[in-house]
Amino acid sequence: MNTRQLEYVVAVYETRSFSEAAKQLYVSQPSLSQYVKKIEQEIGTEIFVRTTPLKLTYQGEIFVRYAKRVLEEEKQLEAVMNDISANRTGCINLGAGPLNSSTVVPRLTADFIREYPDVEINICEEQEEGLAELLDSGETDFILTVMEPPVDSNYVIEEVAREQYVLAIPAGLDVVNDPRASGKVKKYQEIPSLHIGVCRKIPYIMQADRMPAHVIFENLCREEGFVPKAKVICRNINTAVAFAQTGAGACFVPFGTVKERETGLNCYRVEGDDSDRVIRLIYRKSMALSQLQKAYMEKVRAYFAAYQNG
Repeated sequence: MNTRQLEYVVAVYETRSFSEAAKQLYVSQPSLSQYVKKIEQEIGTEIFVRTTPLKLTYQGEIFVRYAKRVLEEEKQLEAVMNDISANRTGCINLGAGPLNSSTVVPRLTADFIREYPDVEINICEEQEEGLAELLDSGETDFILTVMEPPVDSNYVIEEVAREQYVLAIPAGLDVVNDPRASGKVKKYQEIPSLHIGVCRKIPYIMQADRMPAHVIFENLCREEGFVPKAKVICRNINTAVAFAQTGAGACFVPFGTVKERETGLNCYRVEGDDSDRVIRLIYRKSMALSQLQKAYMEKVRAYFAAYQNG
């Protein structure tokens, strides 16, 4: 039995379908069925119960568990061999949520691309809540996430940054008009603060109820005795900023979203708000990191270190 056969079985297990697995493996469905049948004959037991969708037998569960372990070991061996040969080609697989993948990731990757021009960067964009699954499946090498870290000892969890929230107000709606609020602000501590009560009458670009920024901002407003007037509701922070730029309303967003941008928005710290957005780099403990992966992770750390220092 070889690793290719193990890949066939694992692919069928993950898709729960011979036809879908065949598409992924670029083989015909009859051929794949024969391959799996041959493996079952070799081990003397069935791996799958042929229902729709497919299910694993008890023996199949054990087989798949060990097959995935063998395939992971093979990937680790390949990574080590690449290190030994000082191979500077390869692929970096990073999982990131919508905000980080559209803002942070392109910036921190720029220097890496210049240093390693032959390396392919594969960005797996996914909603924050789905990133851990990409990591577990092996689809990504590591993830950059703002979600709470998974409670699992199989992960290495590294906090790379903390950023505060600001209230970004279109100039036409700004009731404070502090001259320090406009322009390119390098550091969060340099921008002026305001009492949220003075902004109770202006419209807001709010995020969906379960989004962290929405919860934090709505609580701040409720503490002052009012509910923010939602003009637009969206999920993506970049979308919220884009709407605010049209003058439709103010938005409560991470400082990094508007830092050093020509947004046309006036930014304020909200008095009484000590919340922050934690960005974490997470990867599997069992993963044998190649020199390329280590180099990319160093770029991540360096970017956020510079960001934190202004």
